Amino acid sequence: MKVRVSAPSRLHLGLIDPFNVYGRMNGGVGLAIDEPRSTVIAEPFDGVTVEAPYREEVKVYVERVCTNYRLPGAKVTVLTTAPRHSGLGSTTQLALAVAKAVTKAYALEVNAVKLAKVLGRGSRSGVGTYAFQYGGFIVDGGRGPSTSFPPLIARYPFPEEWRIVMITAGEHGLSEEVEDRVISSLPKPPLNVVLEASYTVLMGLIPSLLEGDFTLFTGSLSRLQRLVGKMFEAAQGGVFRSDIAKYVDLLSKAGALGVGQSSWGSTVYGFTQSWKEAEEVVSNLTDEVKTEARIVKADNEGAKVEILSC
Repeated sequence: MKVRVSAPSRLHLGLIDPFNVYGRMNGGVGLAIDEPRSTVIAEPFDGVTVEAPYREEVKVYVERVCTNYRLPGAKVTVLTTAPRHSGLGSTTQLALAVAKAVTKAYALEVNAVKLAKVLGRGSRSGVGTYAFQYGGFIVDGGRGPSTSFPPLIARYPFPEEWRIVMITAGEHGLSEEVEDRVISSLPKPPLNVVLEASYTVLMGLIPSLLEGDFTLFTGSLSRLQRLVGKMFEAAQGGVFRSDIAKYVDLLSKAGALGVGQSSWGSTVYGFTQSWKEAEEVVSNLTDEVKTEARIVKADNEGAKVEILSC
């Protein structure tokens, strides 16, 4: 079969315990968003042929999948990708889109967690993998001593009418290798910071979505961002990365709520209750920043798989 897979991006809203203060490491919180998308076409082929940006990287993904599932090969074309090292989870989404397209081309039904393990994704957070599989708002359970992959603790649909204003600017975020080195060099935060972050997710963010309470959601998210930012401020130069903190401030002054930084940046975001309010936020930004802003919504479906031909 010839198959097209279109994967969402994701905002990473924070890690509950990235320094293993309480005995279980990380615990990711995130949201699948409808744009930008990673789109891949694959069909059976004798050998591996790839047309794509990051061609050699994509070729490795295809080869790993073919080797693991004993497939003869695949012809893969990458049509679109999210920008790299911008806090949108582009590497995981592209890798999973490639793997899903190749396996589906051979009529194999493989879930995203199994594909992530084959590809070596999800070492720190499972948010991107579950965003690919299910869409929506995601909380994963981090890693304990015997964890093979961060378990999915919670997945909730995100209110369809709420919107996100995003700005991707400043320097690129960190690669995973650099991120590992930075985290290992930072001091552990006090236990009370980790406990407050956990409480904020459990008793703030999750109830806010179940009740459709925008004020509770954005207030809880702002609190989580401050807590997580304090854990990393020695590396970032503040609660937010020093070169993009101004964009967080601009979004807040323009009227967005729950503003924050996705992962290490360079994407910052803020929430509104409607498209109209999102447009007002963008109109309140300076002309220079308006060109970098985009309005998106949550993706509550996850990756879309389409059979192009049999």
